[in-house]
Amino acid sequence: MRRWIWVVLLGFLVFGCKEGPKVEEPEGGPVPVEVFKVKRERVERWIEAVGTVMPRQAVRITPKVPGKIEAIYVQEGDRVSQGEPLVKLEQKDFLLAVDRAEAAYLKAKAQLERARVALEDARRDWKRGKFLFAQKVISQREYEKLETAFKAARSRYDLAQAQLQEAEVLLRQAKKELADTVIRAPFSGYVSERFVDPGQRAYTMPPTEILELLDLSQVKVVFDLPERDLPSVKEGQPLRVFPDALPERAFSGKVTKVYPKVDPTTRTFRAEGVLDNPEGLIKPGMFVRVKVLLGEEETLLIPADAVLRLQGTGEVYCFVVEEGRAQRRELEVGRRLDSFVEVLGGGREGELVVVSGQHILRSGNPVSVKGDGDEG
Repeated sequence: MRRWIWVVLLGFLVFGCKEGPKVEEPEGGPVPVEVFKVKRERVERWIEAVGTVMPRQAVRITPKVPGKIEAIYVQEGDRVSQGEPLVKLEQKDFLLAVDRAEAAYLKAKAQLERARVALEDARRDWKRGKFLFAQKVISQREYEKLETAFKAARSRYDLAQAQLQEAEVLLRQAKKELADTVIRAPFSGYVSERFVDPGQRAYTMPPTEILELLDLSQVKVVFDLPERDLPSVKEGQPLRVFPDALPERAFSGKVTKVYPKVDPTTRTFRAEGVLDNPEGLIKPGMFVRVKVLLGEEETLLIPADAVLRLQGTGEVYCFVVEEGRAQRRELEVGRRLDSFVEVLGGGREGELVVVSGQHILRSGNPVSVKGDGDEG
């Protein structure tokens, strides 16, 4: 008899509840919540990357003429101006070369003057002989002799003129080589490294590296982006740079180069940007975070506080208010934009999402709403 009583009770428990599970009502009545009305807003679309700072201009200072280094006027870290002397080579041999070239030039100039005078005399004799020959005063043989002398004088003049031009070129070259013994800064910047000391000999082949000079008035940032962004990144697009070493600072610049090749191993492409660095705070080699502005677009936004994530599965959801009750809504979210999150799927414009009190809600709980949700 007792066995039948237990069977009846068990059947009642299993089959007697036909209405399904009931929503657990919170104690104390409706849950007070604050809400936000979902809006479609126009936002800037940025992509992010990490990059490395490089100098816009960098040059290794090498000599144009060989010689012993007499003096180096700068040290590492010095700020130099364009045209400022950096290095001086011994000039003794170059001064002698200039003296010899000047002497040769003056000699060639004197020879040209003598040749000019001789040419004028020969021309005058030839013209007079030509007249006398026409008057049959002198023979043809005498006339031809005067003509030959005139042509020879003109050849000697041409030769002297060429020799003067050659001597002038050699003099200019000697003076230039003398000037090249003083190596000057090709642009304004900072001396980053010195490779040799005074007293060492500098060569042109192979070139001896003496100093490294960097221009930091502008810097270049090199960064890699996923290949999917290649069609969207163009030269001239604004970018912002955030150095890890300067957490309170952000710097603006532009994209200056987009490499057309995708790395088949990493599936990324390289881009470069340039930004002004008037204070010299950004240094080569710094690690930076880079954001590139691709444009603007309209998207649904909800406050980040409204977004919940289910532990274990990672499922993203929020609660919306419908007819006085909280309803759970699964979401597909995109980027985080400050205190908001982009909604790619699961949200609708104009609905009310819970931004306060959502952590104690269950789907179907009655709620009491504070405000109208127009302020987020």
